[in-house]
Amino acid sequence: MRIFILLIFLASNSSFAQEQSIFGSPAEALSNQSIYASHFSSLTNPATMTKLSSFSVGLAAKSLYTINGLTAGALSIQIPTKALHVGIGIQSAGFSALRDNRFSLNLAKNLHEKLSIGVKANYLSLQAQSPYANINSISTDLGLTYSCTENIELAAFTRNIAHTQLTEVNGTVENSRSAYFSVAYHFSEVLSSYLEYSKIQNQKASINPALQYKVSEKLILRGSFQSSPSVFSFGIAFYPSNSFKLDIANRVHNTLGHSPSVSLGYVKE
Repeated sequence: MRIFILLIFLASNSSFAQEQSIFGSPAEALSNQSIYASHFSSLTNPATMTKLSSFSVGLAAKSLYTINGLTAGALSIQIPTKALHVGIGIQSAGFSALRDNRFSLNLAKNLHEKLSIGVKANYLSLQAQSPYANINSISTDLGLTYSCTENIELAAFTRNIAHTQLTEVNGTVENSRSAYFSVAYHFSEVLSSYLEYSKIQNQKASINPALQYKVSEKLILRGSFQSSPSVFSFGIAFYPSNSFKLDIANRVHNTLGHSPSVSLGYVKE
């Protein structure tokens, strides 16, 4: 029954692949907040890379709705330099017969001690087995972050700002635009709250609150809620050292069920 519902969703919702891509377990547990900086920043808002001072790599895997064969995986690399922060992101989601593959090159820079900008160039390829044709596209994303105070941060992120389409031999397929506006409030070094407004083209807007609680330097708890579609997310992070990161998360869709994910990260000291 879940597979039947999913197939209808795929057929009717052109932005499904965008929303069901994997963004790394730290972000997954926080409803993919575009303000959150981590070793997976190359997969989300590129401007958040400016918060990272060291080379980092993230590797993630996810089972979508625990449906056999429906999986997602990602690789994220962040390289800070004196002039720019450079990031590379690779994402793949779907079945073996139908995969949504994405490659992104990210550039970010501090415009001011409080303001940062990031640009992401994406190559998207929807690959289907014969007799169906592959569909390809190039798109551009733009992100901003602003630190109001030591406790308050703001972010804005737009996907596919030029509204490019997915192209195939017989025509075009909609490649939806989306926008995200976020605010973070850090109560202390151990407790942070996040609130994001997200709007995907031709879909209802969503309000996404999230919390992160640092139990200790090695243990972090995360949880969030997404209003449309209704999704609860939660996760736990275990960081045995400053360099190595292990994150586990689960997103629970009100109809399609669970999407567990696991991520490994390395941050150069």
